[in-house]
Amino acid sequence: MKYEVVFLDADGTIWDFDRSEEKAFTSVMKQFGKEEDLDLLYERYHAINEALWERLEQGTIKKAELRIKRFETLFEEFQLDFPVHEFSRAYLAGIGQGKDLMQGAEEICRYLSDKYRVVIVTNGMKETQYSRMAGSVLEPFVEKMVISDEISIAKPDPGIFEYAMRAIGHANKESVIMIGDSLRADIAGGVNFGIDTCWVNRSGSAGKAGIHPRYEIRDIRELKNLL
Repeated sequence: MKYEVVFLDADGTIWDFDRSEEKAFTSVMKQFGKEEDLDLLYERYHAINEALWERLEQGTIKKAELRIKRFETLFEEFQLDFPVHEFSRAYLAGIGQGKDLMQGAEEICRYLSDKYRVVIVTNGMKETQYSRMAGSVLEPFVEKMVISDEISIAKPDPGIFEYAMRAIGHANKESVIMIGDSLRADIAGGVNFGIDTCWVNRSGSAGKAGIHPRYEIRDIRELKNLL
């Protein structure tokens, strides 16, 4: 298959989001005066956040609501009297400073950019995505970023891929592949749009019924053998 364009997910695919998230969460909690039970708080926050992101991808919650609700829920459960909006802003700023990469990300982005047009297609927050990319080692390899937060369309909605195609002036779906770590968002979204997909399945987890990536890899550097 001759590809010309690579749509590449951001969080969990090239950025080590979990590491950046935990560091930002812990730092902001300390800023607000919380020093104990940070591991427990983060574990619970992570579960709440994951559930809300799943709802976002299902279209049952909006991004603006998600930003706040995840902390409102956490603070209510742990009886924390922190200003939610202020905490959220500080947290997003902290994540935006986290430029932790997944293993092999710089190597593979350099490789891909030599052969293809590389476009980031992400459901992340715009403040976070732009802040992390600016001045990062990955910036020279990425032609454009398409962020759901800016266009109000999130993966797996095929509309985000349609937007990305128009944004770079490319019309041939057969020459585009979507690469990402989320079956629910990246792979289902790409399949819904009618483009090839590659699932970065680092954990070797079982797939989901009805979602069939064209390719499946365990390490992003395996893309050198496919593309």
